[in-house]
Amino acid sequence: MKTENPYRSLAALAAEVEGLLMVMESRREGDTSLILELLAEKATLLQGGIMALPYDNKVEPEEPETPETPETPEEPISPISPIGPISPIESTEAPETLDERLARERARDINKAFTLNDKFRFRRDLFRGSETDFDETLDVISGMADFSEAEEYFYDDLCWDPEDPAVKEFMEIVARHF
Repeated sequence: MKTENPYRSLAALAAEVEGLLMVMESRREGDTSLILELLAEKATLLQGGIMALPYDNKVEPEEPETPETPETPEEPISPISPIGPISPIESTEAPETLDERLARERARDINKAFTLNDKFRFRRDLFRGSETDFDETLDVISGMADFSEAEEYFYDDLCWDPEDPAVKEFMEIVARHF
């Protein structure tokens, strides 16, 4: 599966945080504990995602000023002998981050795998706004044995387009469930 652009992922997370803040603002009275919990979760994911970005400083270092040559010649400095070849790290897989582990654990219960914003977005984009269709689909997923069965269901039975960005994001969450 193609890896997602980390900047696009962070932008999506930031949009989710913004949506939660707007919901929170509209509910000035009443219980906002669930929204606060989701905000804290998204803020943690956003912070982890920002910290995981590759740091690529393209600024060229300044040329050091060359000191005037002394009048007396100095003795040449002997080079330091190398310690030996540096062996590459054996595993090319990045270790699982805390955010990934928490998302995977939360995804074990497919109903908790989707955030509030995810539910609204996927209902709108994939289920024609039907809460019933979305909930029934989650029930179907929870009864499936593995991810390949889920792919077969969505791509073959429901004829979802595997190249659709909303489908890709939905399927990433489903994949974490298995």
